[in-house]
Amino acid sequence: MFMAEVDPRDKTVKVRLKGEVSEALQNYAEELQIPLSTLIRMLAWEAYQARQQSWMDESERRKQNKDAFRRQLGGN
Repeated sequence: MFMAEVDPRDKTVKVRLKGEVSEALQNYAEELQIPLSTLIRMLAWEAYQARQQSWMDESERRKQNKDAFRRQLGGN
């Protein structure tokens, strides 16, 4: 029998969902017709990507402001 290789980077994470959060996420998963675990992975990944993009945008904005300030002072 062939066993699939396990990626050593894979993690199993236990998450407790309570009350309204649990109900809302379960309802949303059902609407999308996907398992709750898939929904949570999807939402976590989307939130991570959005935060990374926001961080990169903010970092670029700060760099541009710093460069503009430097030019105003007559620097390079």
